[in-house]
Amino acid sequence: MRSIFSLICLGALASSSLYAGTINHSDVIGTSVIFSAISETDLSPGNDGAAFFNQPTGSGNSLDFNPTDFDASASNANPASDLTDVQLNFMITSKPGNSFGTITLTESGDYSIFSALGNTAIASVVAPVFIDIVAVDNVVLTTPINLVTGLTFNGGGVYTTAGGLPVDGTFTGTLTVDLLAELTSRNISFRNGVTKANVALDNRLRAIAGAGSDAFIAKKDADGGVRIIIDQNEIPEPTTMVLVGLGLAAFAVARRR
Repeated sequence: MRSIFSLICLGALASSSLYAGTINHSDVIGTSVIFSAISETDLSPGNDGAAFFNQPTGSGNSLDFNPTDFDASASNANPASDLTDVQLNFMITSKPGNSFGTITLTESGDYSIFSALGNTAIASVVAPVFIDIVAVDNVVLTTPINLVTGLTFNGGGVYTTAGGLPVDGTFTGTLTVDLLAELTSRNISFRNGVTKANVALDNRLRAIAGAGSDAFIAKKDADGGVRIIIDQNEIPEPTTMVLVGLGLAAFAVARRR
């Protein structure tokens, strides 16, 4: 399954030096924005420094991640619980003549759970999101605007069974952030929109299984993109200037008559 994970960049989450293992990815040049400082940090207990999201590709003004081995698995209480916690960071900067006003994030994956009578199997997913609005209309804010939110998942992101048949399913998570509304609510004036922002997405998968039970959950896709706003004060192209000039000349002649 695909997920669409919308634009923003590098929010600063405190990372644990005990588990941190960071992998940097190359910048992605979109049609109207540049995604840079793309990195992922494994915060899981006993992390091995492996990449989970991997190098993204770009399409239009979106990022496309195709995670591999991004899962959590527990079986027969051995272990009873497994946690995979990976923080994804990236920065979004608009190209000249553009800005952005909305960020949308989506993710998807699947899960499989089974529990013996008297025991419980649980698979869960959460994804807190931290967004820093850094620049508006190409002017760097003295104090960045810090937004704390998170993806909303079907079923509340918790999937469980207590005895009976195995349960297989899919999960999807979505988030839409209206950056312009956030600026307005803080009485910050703007002409067009946001021109630089940082995003940190903390992805956590957990599997819990008692004796005779199994739980598995895996993230399969995550993408990122933005709604672009064309600057209202762009300098007209030469052809446009000529047409405007001709129009004014024609108006002047008409007045003289």
